[in-house]
Amino acid sequence: MWYNLIEKLPPSNLKNAKPTGRWDPDVQKAKRLGIRYKSWNEIGRHWLANPGINRPYARFWSEAGNFYREIKELENKKDVKNILKLQNQALVNVRDSIREVFELDESYKIIFDSNGSVLCSTVAKLFKNKNPRYYSLTFSDQGRLVYAAIALEARTVTKFVSNFEQPMAIFEAPLPKKKINVKSPFPRSIKTIDIFNFDNTYKSDAKIIEEYEKEIKNKNIDFILLLHVSRTGRILPVEDLIKITRKIRPELFVFVDGAQAIGRMSYEKIKNIIKLADGYLIVGHKALGAAISAAFIINKNANEAINKKIKQAPFYNLKLFQFETPEQNIEILNRALEEGKQYYFISAPELLTLKVALKDNVQNFWHYQKEICFYKERLLKFLRNQSNIYLNVNRFYSVDDIVAFHLRTPTEAIELKNNLQELQPPITIGPLTENYAIRIGIEPKLPNLSLTMEYLEKSLTKILNFNQKSV
Repeated sequence: MWYNLIEKLPPSNLKNAKPTGRWDPDVQKAKRLGIRYKSWNEIGRHWLANPGINRPYARFWSEAGNFYREIKELENKKDVKNILKLQNQALVNVRDSIREVFELDESYKIIFDSNGSVLCSTVAKLFKNKNPRYYSLTFSDQGRLVYAAIALEARTVTKFVSNFEQPMAIFEAPLPKKKINVKSPFPRSIKTIDIFNFDNTYKSDAKIIEEYEKEIKNKNIDFILLLHVSRTGRILPVEDLIKITRKIRPELFVFVDGAQAIGRMSYEKIKNIIKLADGYLIVGHKALGAAISAAFIINKNANEAINKKIKQAPFYNLKLFQFETPEQNIEILNRALEEGKQYYFISAPELLTLKVALKDNVQNFWHYQKEICFYKERLLKFLRNQSNIYLNVNRFYSVDDIVAFHLRTPTEAIELKNNLQELQPPITIGPLTENYAIRIGIEPKLPNLSLTMEYLEKSLTKILNFNQKSV
């Protein structure tokens, strides 16, 4: 097998590998490093942010835990050959499961990475023209790390650490030593279509399509990342955008960021988008509740293009087992040997949690949606009664489990998030967006969701001096 060639590389050192995220009780140090400053015993009870970020559900860890134990035993025996064999088998298992869920044949290949933004960066390195006069095209409300990734600010991407980080464990790259912020959410080599109007309401589908059609005619646009669902829950008209691209710029590959869609959208709808696009990104740590992990589902045409481009791609780190085909993996392996660049293995345990969480969501999707909608209607009714809450982003075309709203000023939004986090016990909500939207994720797998929602309403009433009206 091709992976036996890895034995030519220096052996991996797994002695310090841990399956859980870091945290530090020193608040300033934790914030500087971008990690947690509270233990899970403190913050896990009322978790209304994206559930998988540092909070993968224990029931999804059984298979991954077994993997950790097996790999540790092999490491103690210095059995490199079987470590590599086990790693390869695990990732084959995950790939087969993803294809099974989405009813895809073997022509669809799957690329792995540690999270969605870094995987966007990998794909951008493969498909984006390196000439500075060319641009990437995407949408607002994705997050600064995605913008940095597809603008090829790769060194920033590899060093950036988000708050409440749960780093990969056994096979992933060394942890960054400091947090690097992207100064602007819109780098110069990227064009974005804003999905918001000036008053923070959503633009209509017709307006978004009109602006996109105008932008896509620019011949200097050479890389497209469509957005399926925004961080505030807006569902974009992706099918129409793909068809417009095929008509106006048929030479372009069309990739879709489905990180916020997976687990929130009907699987029938996602399957349709996968088969229309050239590549579709899924992650385990948003609605699914797995560990931080990401997979890009690539069609045959895109994979053939990768075969031609992989030798020239400006990878700063070489990742083994990231690609699926033996030819692609051998190319990365040879580059690691010839160039002496830093290399590391893609982490199988976290991806195993993605597989398990994905299957759980497919089986229980409509059951989860029923519970989500009950609490969403209750929460929206509560928020509508408050004079200083603006529900600009909940009026149409939104997923069910994200409730987003604005306060009068960004300062109030920041203070609210901090105050909720400092409660005893704390309430953790999603990170604020660029336009300072508050985001609450209704998580049906939360053990005491009813109590959590009651606690949220009481806390909002107290913190913001809401009108106390019964819901």
